[in-house]
Amino acid sequence: MDNYRALLAKQIEGIIASHRDKVAYSLGDREVTYAELDEMASHIASGVARRVLDSAAPDDVPVRIGISLGRGDHFVPCILAAVKLGCSYVPIDVVTPQERIDFISQDASLAVLITADNLPEFLESPLMETLPLLSRGVSEAYMIYTSGTTGQPKGVSQSYRTLYSYMLTVCLPDNFNISEKSVVLQFASINFDVSVLEIFAALFYGGTLVIAQEEEKHNPLLVHRLMKEKGITYTFMPPSLLAVFPDYDFPAMDTLSAGGEAIPHSLTSKIAGKYPYRFVNGYGPTESIVTTTHEIEGPDDWKNIGKPVPGVVCYVADESGKLVAPGEQGELLIAGMQLTNGYWNRPDLNATMFFENPYEKVHDGIDVSTLYHSGDLVTLNEDGSFNYIGRKDSQIKLHGYRIELGEICTKIEKQEGVLRAFVRLEEIGAEKYIVAYVRTSDEVKSLDGIKEILSRQLPPYMMPTFWNKVRDFQLNINGKIDKTALVNEAVNEIAINDTSLTPKESLLMEAVAGLLGLPGVNVNADLFNDVGITSLHVMQLTVQMGMSGINLTVNDFYTLRTIRRIMAAEKHPFAFWYEDSGKDPGKPVIIVLGGFTSFTFIFDDWAKKVSKKYAIFAVESYHTITDDKLVDMDGLVDLYIPLVKEVVETRNVVCLTGFCAGGEQALALAIRLYNDKPYKPRVVVLDGELDRDISLQEAVKPAYFFPFYDDVRNNARADLDIHLMATMPEEAYKGPVTSIISDIYTDESAVSTFKKTPEMMQREKEEFFTNEARWKRRYPDCELIKSPTNHNEFLITRESKDFIADYFLHHFCPEEN
Repeated sequence: MDNYRALLAKQIEGIIASHRDKVAYSLGDREVTYAELDEMASHIASGVARRVLDSAAPDDVPVRIGISLGRGDHFVPCILAAVKLGCSYVPIDVVTPQERIDFISQDASLAVLITADNLPEFLESPLMETLPLLSRGVSEAYMIYTSGTTGQPKGVSQSYRTLYSYMLTVCLPDNFNISEKSVVLQFASINFDVSVLEIFAALFYGGTLVIAQEEEKHNPLLVHRLMKEKGITYTFMPPSLLAVFPDYDFPAMDTLSAGGEAIPHSLTSKIAGKYPYRFVNGYGPTESIVTTTHEIEGPDDWKNIGKPVPGVVCYVADESGKLVAPGEQGELLIAGMQLTNGYWNRPDLNATMFFENPYEKVHDGIDVSTLYHSGDLVTLNEDGSFNYIGRKDSQIKLHGYRIELGEICTKIEKQEGVLRAFVRLEEIGAEKYIVAYVRTSDEVKSLDGIKEILSRQLPPYMMPTFWNKVRDFQLNINGKIDKTALVNEAVNEIAINDTSLTPKESLLMEAVAGLLGLPGVNVNADLFNDVGITSLHVMQLTVQMGMSGINLTVNDFYTLRTIRRIMAAEKHPFAFWYEDSGKDPGKPVIIVLGGFTSFTFIFDDWAKKVSKKYAIFAVESYHTITDDKLVDMDGLVDLYIPLVKEVVETRNVVCLTGFCAGGEQALALAIRLYNDKPYKPRVVVLDGELDRDISLQEAVKPAYFFPFYDDVRNNARADLDIHLMATMPEEAYKGPVTSIISDIYTDESAVSTFKKTPEMMQREKEEFFTNEARWKRRYPDCELIKSPTNHNEFLITRESKDFIADYFLHHFCPEEN
């Protein structure tokens, strides 16, 4: 075995020795120091060593430890245990079907498979005085299984040489700039090779790893908060998740990487160059260890996957093998120090995918004698970087996973009664789906049984969403399946509802359909198995519904699974105490009206800070309370009164507040509750307006439209918004008033892509710049404060949240009342 394992182990051992009391990784409130990590890894390694030494195994097979653990705090010491023993680890996601686990265990000849069931046995294993080196066969640090064309996954083996060489490059300032000061987010599944970068980069340099818990991993607002609270300096995120973050203001961030799928221009333009940190587009197949190329993005560089990282050499060749000139496209060929050992037990595939370099054997001192067919088409740029185009074979990349459609097809055709199958990726609406077409014998009446068997053999991300039973396949003149004759009938069945829907069911149905670009969604369909939503869709839906005024959790989707069951179980109250802030009856109370969005969506971070001093009583969005039925302001206040009555009568309410429409409604509620009473709490209106130009609101009405609702829904919601503005009481509140208004104009809508005309923008500007005067005209004695932000960033950016929280904690004076 080469000495790279020893070099890697020596580096990590040195880090442990010099950072014993430093936090190596955290998970929720649990923090594990480097000393504790080392002790756990040593116990696990001792237990593994005893098992391996007591068993017989061929000398040409590396000792491999299978790790199939959830997002607990033990998979990191299990990986370190493998390094201590000089053996390899094979990560297996806990959601992997048992048949696939069995295949991997047999194919990899796993010496040990560590699971939640037997983990205690290894943690409690007595320490060996000296750990043996269990290396044998080829040098291998880890092996990750990916989709294969034969109906079975293939193991991609990576050596200690490639891992150690890669770790030496991630610290470079023009790479990921990892150091002992780094706080790295561990977000990826351990059977996704990005986890190799996350885990080893932190341990190699003595940084701290922050492991995202399962709930955080599936909720964009929670992982967004985690990144801010833990001061994350480096993370690698899927673009689909980044796209639904409320903002990208991470004060501690040094490098934010994105990859695994194409980065849209809309995302690049929001991040690149807008913040002090770097935004990096990372590309790389598992065969070339995580990142093969990368690009520090500019606002218009979203197609550019950059240049090779140090130690990697890439070529672009046409179909004849000739190297292309700048501006031309071809297949990206990869060589260098990060290239895999090859596919385990797959000599035929190795002969196809790896070949001798006909161009050169050494490049700038790097051995490039072997080339890998990436299968990715790119355009070569003048500066040596590449623009990604797509795939040239049947392999697809979906939601960050590389999938061989041939493997799925082979699995289907092995089922009893299946005569022939065809599987392809189809673009339906706004999404891409794996669609299966299956011809069976007459005895097979339904594909349900076949689907159920495949769900035990394939991981969820490889399961076709739509299944079509075909009588026969039409063939073209070449005797191949005529793809143009295939019609996906299954998608139509999913879109139809044969029962009436409640208002809330309609709301979620339209959000799901709008997100996926479907004409509709059956409320009884399984959103995952039948409709094909992913964990990223769930994150987007929780945000979208929060913006709409309904607070749903990630767990609601995973446990209830259909629109009907989710909305039937939606018991979120219209009014509630924020966390446990209302337990102390002597604590002064702030009543918050959620307004346009749900309370949690916009006020959660603010409430977390302010609730240390005040009890927070939240009233949900008026859209939720009214079911978007048209009411005037008096009618809305009638609905609010019963929700706040007990709090008002029994507690010391010192303030009513809300953002935008919510703040204006707080004024209307205060007028009704307190104008005739001696005690009048302060009303704090957060960027609201008085005496709005209703004709202007009618003109820009589409700016209130959500992209995921249809016109009927959007018109009803916007009509309610505008009617409430038009029916604000003319009577003034007789108590103290504070108006905190934005100081920067923006012509962009927070929810819509509607483009306003120059005339509309001019009228909006005039109204914006007269807002202060209108407040002073109605309330001459009001406290008027300008916030250095625009309306769309109010309570969204860190500066705005801090500014508003600081006012309530240090400048708001309830004793005035």
